[in-house]
Amino acid sequence: MNYLLKNYREMAAILLSTLSTSCNDYLNVKSNMELETIESLESLELLMDGSQFMNFNVNSFGEASADDYWLSENTFQAQNEIVRNIYTWSHNNYLHNNDWAKGYLPIYHANLVIDRCKKEQDKLNTEERWRTVYGTALFFRAYQHMCQVFTYAKAYQEEQADHDLGVVLRLSSDPSIASRRATNRETYEQIAGDLKLSLAYLPERSHHPMRPSKWASYGALARLYLSMNDYNHAKLYADSCLRISQNLLDFKDTDGLNINARFPIPRFNKETIFYAQLTTSQPNLNPNVGLIDTLLYQSYKENDLRKLYFFEDNDDGYVSFCGHYTESQNLFGGITVSEIFLINAESCIKLNRVQEGMEWLNKFLANRYIDFINLNFSTKEEALNMVLEERRKELVMRGLRWMDVKRRNAAGEQITLRRKIGGSQLSLSPNDSRFALPLPLDIVNQTNIEQNTYD
Repeated sequence: MNYLLKNYREMAAILLSTLSTSCNDYLNVKSNMELETIESLESLELLMDGSQFMNFNVNSFGEASADDYWLSENTFQAQNEIVRNIYTWSHNNYLHNNDWAKGYLPIYHANLVIDRCKKEQDKLNTEERWRTVYGTALFFRAYQHMCQVFTYAKAYQEEQADHDLGVVLRLSSDPSIASRRATNRETYEQIAGDLKLSLAYLPERSHHPMRPSKWASYGALARLYLSMNDYNHAKLYADSCLRISQNLLDFKDTDGLNINARFPIPRFNKETIFYAQLTTSQPNLNPNVGLIDTLLYQSYKENDLRKLYFFEDNDDGYVSFCGHYTESQNLFGGITVSEIFLINAESCIKLNRVQEGMEWLNKFLANRYIDFINLNFSTKEEALNMVLEERRKELVMRGLRWMDVKRRNAAGEQITLRRKIGGSQLSLSPNDSRFALPLPLDIVNQTNIEQNTYD
């Protein structure tokens, strides 16, 4: 990982000369080449506003390994060996540049800010801008560590958490500190700790969804605890998140959506709690390459407006995904109100508060269906199945399916992933060791950290 670690002056100069100038006025950050260090508050803020590094590097390796999409035989054969290996869950020795590296770059930037802020305790106690930039860095460090552990570690299981390997926790910008893989417990506790600490410093809502906020930290905590099958805490933080805002996109409101556009859902819409994008390193996920799973598409009822806004017909008679909250072919990797509604509904049902869970689900679905009639189920199992089905349909191609399959199988479900290549059927059985994806070979060789092992 040392190739990511530069000295302060070099990193600041490179960053300030390459900050993105897209995404509306928020990203129109002007370079100041006189800033050769990151000592000033302004330079810290610029570092955190560098969206190309901080917001657009969410790991997509898991989504490329999941089952929201499939490749035709011709498309599969046209890919290079690494891409084919990812698609078929084959252990492969891949090298830098990759999603592991892309995730640790924003962590390094966050650590630069955290280390600098810790030298200004008086300002952290009294000055809003210092407090906000510190909270921002804590959020980004936690969010990226969370994305990494969802990808490269086994699902969190309480009885195995002290033995299962998590990911490398980089908690300092000091390059001399050796990298090591923490346990799953250490990893999840660190992520939760950073997010909870950020709540003391961040504003309730930010001026732009690319910037973290309490709203975003609550949402990230709800997601984190759901991934641990800790429904008490998932509901606690989902409730806190939704107390700030419950604004959902109403898919019946054609004024808020553009059905005639290639990508009809507007960017930075009112449902977006935190805006991020998955990396573009996985060609399988491009809508011109990967096709939506046929059974998944068929699960959308005719009065489900997501069928209209999420998908476009392919020349081969199949469908591609176009429902990105990025208003482009790039995949959304942030947090939305809809996700938190579904976390709340699932957590309520798991906690035997079925009626409350159905109230959250019905309120959400009323914004997705035409002529929606409230659902009511007589059993907890029926209600839970409906929530999980709606979660799958709502959060398609968001980088969450890989984590969802792992955490549900860890809770006793039996979800098997399948691929068809030519005349061959491939499968990934529940709790297969390959659900912890391999680390880059060059990182393992340079740092001597433990590689994931496979049966």
